[in-house]
Amino acid sequence: MPVSLCRCKFSGEMRITMRKIWTGIIASLLTAGCLFASGFATLKMGSDARSAGMGMAATAMGAGGAAPFWNPASAGIIQGQDVVLSLHRWMDDIQSEFLGYAAGNGKHGAGLYVLFTEVGNLEYRTVPSNEPLGYFSAHEMVVGATYARKITPNLTLGLAVKGYYEKIFTDDTWGLGGDLGFLYETSIYDIRVGGVVQNIGQTGRLEHDSVPLPLTGKLGVIKPFSMTGGEWLATMDLVREKDFPTHIHAGAEYCWHALIALRAGFQSGYDTRDITGGIGIIHHQFRFDYNYMPMSVLGDSHRLSLGISW
Repeated sequence: MPVSLCRCKFSGEMRITMRKIWTGIIASLLTAGCLFASGFATLKMGSDARSAGMGMAATAMGAGGAAPFWNPASAGIIQGQDVVLSLHRWMDDIQSEFLGYAAGNGKHGAGLYVLFTEVGNLEYRTVPSNEPLGYFSAHEMVVGATYARKITPNLTLGLAVKGYYEKIFTDDTWGLGGDLGFLYETSIYDIRVGGVVQNIGQTGRLEHDSVPLPLTGKLGVIKPFSMTGGEWLATMDLVREKDFPTHIHAGAEYCWHALIALRAGFQSGYDTRDITGGIGIIHHQFRFDYNYMPMSVLGDSHRLSLGISW
């Protein structure tokens, strides 16, 4: 189903207020308000199916090739190498692809990832009409490189450098930014605490409008435990984006004999999403994960991920 959200003016050539197009599309999907105060909103939809299945409460998780996307300090506790490919379809012609890689020796490590989102079949017009003159697309891409190191046996610090690119119709912009994060292994029941400040930086203008990055702070905890013949993880994040209220993301995972994982999560304070869930299948070094998230009247979100570790 095509999406028609642009405003147009005609004065010898078509002029489109580009920022308002993307604002209208993504704000309706992801925010609890009517106005959207920052760009690159696809960052809020996460990266991989495992984390999404646990309510995107992944700040302290620190596992897999997608972990540095959530917290750059995660690369410092990874042992070995891991790669994740994720495909995400959320609404008609909106889809995302994520590729992440991380490698470490348990003391220091590094990661690379790219997140690409495309919104297709956007209609454009020069005057009100039943039929559009044509169609165009919008794209967002975020590329990140991370490095992390253990400072003490319990404390790990991490840094990410990120590049941002956005294109709507014929206009585009880019920017630079980064993340700062930490992980702390407590001595209380194997609880790990993590924190991160994401998207510190700026981009240029898209046509006449600035594109502020979604500056976000997160504080999370994760607790592993054994029960009913399997391994459990319980995790929770407090999420605060500039100019938005605080959200709670929480989730749990039950893994049976390192073969099958069941996941459920919850996110508070959003108009279009709350519960989420998923399943994972593990075979030796291979992982297959699926995440399902109902998004109210906007339809359903489906995400598939394939992971390999060695």
